[in-house]
Amino acid sequence: MGRLDGRVAVVTGASRGIGRTIAETLAREGAAVVIAARTEQQRGARLPGTIYEVAEGICAVGGRALAVPCNVADEDSIQAMADRVHRELGPVDLVVNNAAVQVPGSLREVQVRHWDLAFRVNVRGPLLVGRAFLDDMLAKRFGHVINVSSIAATRDRPGNVHYSVTKAALERLSTGWAAELREANVAVVALKPAGAVDTPGLRFGGRYDHPELLPGPEQMAAATVVLAAQEPLACTGLVVSDEEVLARFTHRAG
Repeated sequence: MGRLDGRVAVVTGASRGIGRTIAETLAREGAAVVIAARTEQQRGARLPGTIYEVAEGICAVGGRALAVPCNVADEDSIQAMADRVHRELGPVDLVVNNAAVQVPGSLREVQVRHWDLAFRVNVRGPLLVGRAFLDDMLAKRFGHVINVSSIAATRDRPGNVHYSVTKAALERLSTGWAAELREANVAVVALKPAGAVDTPGLRFGGRYDHPELLPGPEQMAAATVVLAAQEPLACTGLVVSDEEVLARFTHRAG
């Protein structure tokens, strides 16, 4: 039996990279997983993966997955996704807000529309996706919202400041929401990789000379499973790295 048998999870940005690996890992642990992202068609060799490919791969090895197109910058798209999930899978008790966008550029150069898009996707999107399924969790008095942050939230990187600002805001959103939902037994956590991760998006951005030397997304996926398997009050309000999660909760379990 998997640690997440009977759970229904929504993972945004799940067509590739960290989101895809998290979705596949949740499915292996028994969760029915919604593969939510914009990518319905292959975007070329440098950005492989579609929501349908990920869902089909999970189902091919005996897992449960539902591919649903979703643009987290669009409130109507989020609601359409939630409506379909409720029709086909029922109530959701695990949301992983992984979808994010960054458009490199200094604060002097970044276009206002790109600044606004970053906030719509990276901050407003997680709020709206979480709220779309919050009633399910409140009714069960059980659930987890895991918001994928970044070490950029606390580190200044020239040319990437707008992304850092959105991730810092996401972490504050997570802690504030955790406080509001604590009495309802719903956990909200900000989870981030301990460092850079080798993903198609990172390679596409071209900021690292040897991305193949970086760790892959597997540790983030393992930490997500560990958090989702905890009682909500044991982890809510954390702003934590994947390494910290695995060290803290694996030791506790042992």
